[in-house]
Amino acid sequence: MSETISLGTGHHTPILSLLWNKLLILTEDTVRLYRSDLYYDALWLEEHAKEPCEFYFGTRGTGTQIGTDEDLIREYSEHIYKVTVTSDDMNHWVATITEE
Repeated sequence: MSETISLGTGHHTPILSLLWNKLLILTEDTVRLYRSDLYYDALWLEEHAKEPCEFYFGTRGTGTQIGTDEDLIREYSEHIYKVTVTSDDMNHWVATITEE
């Protein structure tokens, strides 16, 4: 599964909100405990995704993992997603999310 979503144009805060919402949707069928991990995922996005980047997002019954360490994400996750965030010259942001 691969999906490309438009995150809009402009400042990174609303763009990160749209990206975080998409990650939240990816957890609906898997994460049953420690959904509070999503709070820390939002903080991670705020710190690390202010410019084009690539990272991994993993889900499991007991929470989520986010970051650039693919091996760590794979070790503790049931579902792994590679997320690539890009922007063009017009400051339009796009995220491509691929289930690994």
